[in-house]
Amino acid sequence: MNYELTGLARCKTCKHYIKGLIYEAYLNGIPYTILTGMNKHSIPLKEHMEIYLKESYYYPSDGGIIYEEK
Repeated sequence: MNYELTGLARCKTCKHYIKGLIYEAYLNGIPYTILTGMNKHSIPLKEHMEIYLKESYYYPSDGGIIYEEK
Protein backbone atom coordinates (compact mmCIF):
# COMPACT_ATOMS: atom_id res chain seq x y z
CA MET A 1 0.00 0.00 0.00
CA ASN A 2 1.17 3.51 -0.73
CA TYR A 3 0.83 5.42 2.54
CA GLU A 4 2.53 8.50 1.08
CA LEU A 5 -0.79 9.34 -0.55
CA THR A 6 -3.12 11.27 1.72
CA GLY A 7 -6.65 12.44 1.57
CA LEU A 8 -8.73 12.09 -1.55
CA ALA A 9 -5.73 10.96 -3.62
CA ARG A 10 -5.46 7.88 -1.39
CA CYS A 11 -9.24 7.36 -1.30
CA LYS A 12 -9.24 7.10 -5.10
CA THR A 13 -6.87 4.10 -4.87
CA CYS A 14 -9.35 2.14 -2.70
CA LYS A 15 -11.44 -0.60 -4.30
CA HIS A 16 -14.48 0.75 -2.37
CA TYR A 17 -14.20 4.29 -3.80
CA ILE A 18 -17.14 5.30 -6.01
CA LYS A 19 -16.64 8.94 -7.11
CA GLY A 20 -16.25 12.46 -5.74
CA LEU A 21 -16.49 12.13 -1.96
CA ILE A 22 -18.54 8.92 -2.12
CA TYR A 23 -17.22 5.60 -0.86
CA GLU A 24 -19.10 2.33 -0.24
CA ALA A 25 -18.67 2.72 3.53
CA TYR A 26 -19.71 6.39 3.53
CA LEU A 27 -22.41 7.02 0.94
CA ASN A 28 -23.08 10.48 2.41
CA GLY A 29 -19.45 11.54 2.04
CA ILE A 30 -16.03 10.53 3.31
CA PRO A 31 -15.45 11.78 6.89
CA TYR A 32 -13.10 14.75 7.30
CA THR A 33 -10.24 12.95 9.05
CA ILE A 34 -10.16 10.19 6.44
CA LEU A 35 -10.46 12.66 3.56
CA THR A 36 -7.52 14.72 4.85
CA GLY A 37 -5.34 11.69 5.54
CA MET A 38 -5.36 12.08 9.35
CA ASN A 39 -7.03 8.65 9.62
CA LYS A 40 -5.81 5.97 7.18
CA HIS A 41 -9.05 3.96 7.70
CA SER A 42 -7.20 0.65 7.92
CA ILE A 43 -9.34 -0.74 10.76
CA PRO A 44 -13.16 -0.81 10.97
CA LEU A 45 -14.73 2.22 12.65
CA LYS A 46 -17.89 2.29 14.74
CA GLU A 47 -20.01 5.39 15.26
CA HIS A 48 -18.07 7.96 17.28
CA MET A 49 -17.02 11.60 17.53
CA GLU A 50 -13.49 12.88 16.92
CA ILE A 51 -12.10 16.28 17.72
CA TYR A 52 -9.37 17.90 15.60
CA LEU A 53 -8.37 21.53 15.98
CA LYS A 54 -11.27 22.06 18.41
CA GLU A 55 -13.79 20.95 15.77
CA SER A 56 -15.98 17.89 16.35
CA TYR A 57 -16.42 15.40 13.54
CA TYR A 58 -19.09 12.72 13.57
CA TYR A 59 -18.20 9.31 12.17
CA PRO A 60 -21.03 7.00 11.19
CA SER A 61 -20.15 3.29 11.25
CA ASP A 62 -18.32 2.08 8.16
CA GLY A 63 -20.07 -1.30 8.36
CA GLY A 64 -16.68 -3.03 8.43
CA ILE A 65 -15.63 -1.65 5.04
CA ILE A 66 -12.05 -0.36 5.24
CA TYR A 67 -9.38 0.91 2.86
CA GLU A 68 -8.27 -1.80 0.45
CA GLU A 69 -6.00 -1.00 -2.45
CA LYS A 70 -7.44 -1.70 -5.93
